[in-house]
Amino acid sequence: MSIGRKRRGRPAPQEEPARPPVPGEEIPEETAPEPETPDEGEERSAPGETEREALDRERAELEAEKKRFARRQMEAAVAEALSKRGLPAAFAPWLAGETPEESAQRLDTFELLFREAVAAAVTERMRGDGPPREPAKPRGYSREELRALSRREINAHWEEVQRSLRHN
Repeated sequence: MSIGRKRRGRPAPQEEPARPPVPGEEIPEETAPEPETPDEGEERSAPGETEREALDRERAELEAEKKRFARRQMEAAVAEALSKRGLPAAFAPWLAGETPEESAQRLDTFELLFREAVAAAVTERMRGDGPPREPAKPRGYSREELRALSRREINAHWEEVQRSLRHN
């Protein structure tokens, strides 16, 4: 039967509650507790490893897991802070420190440097290849050019002629 399933149909047989042994009384073999065997999920201690060494190893594994968990928590908090500041959350693993204060300091420094770098890149891109050119002025006619035009040419370019007369 697999673990976690209940039997259907008949109820499970009721066992008598075990009473604690009286000092000096021998425990019959059939009621003696079975020696503990490690579960499938637990690691077995290496041959020749003492109980103290096994405890030290487990303690070290637990500490390492706690550190990994704390690091993930710090990265999540930094990612959230980056998002609130409008910065890419992908930088969180590099900005997460050992303490919240260290992370906040790294975040402030990064934000300043990141914004400066973006501004410099935008300025460089907007600058273009050569010196800025003057905007093109609308074509206008001088008084001499207007006098030299025929009536047909004046009628064909009437709006430009009017603009020229206003600006002169």
